[in-house]
Amino acid sequence: MNQFDRDVAKGLSDNPKHLSSKYFYDEQGDKLFQKIMQLDEYYLTNAEHEILDTYKEDFLNSFKNGQDNFLLTEFGAGDGFKTKILLDHFIKKRIAFPI
Repeated sequence: MNQFDRDVAKGLSDNPKHLSSKYFYDEQGDKLFQKIMQLDEYYLTNAEHEILDTYKEDFLNSFKNGQDNFLLTEFGAGDGFKTKILLDHFIKKRIAFPI
């Protein structure tokens, strides 16, 4: 069984079901999606960016609240544009990240 088969089998057996976006976009499609996300008409990116920036301290507090580990997922084109808000904030607060 190759990696794609394993990823699909796992994603379809999980709840909720999921499939990595890497199977939807090739490199050219990813670059196109990043350009689309920068358009004024594509308001979602700016709205998500604003939410993350506004509530970054709340996110930090919920992650620190008795949890040793957490999983931070980039919801976007995979360029880290939105996740960087949280990572920069966590670093400024000197939060240690497990490796």
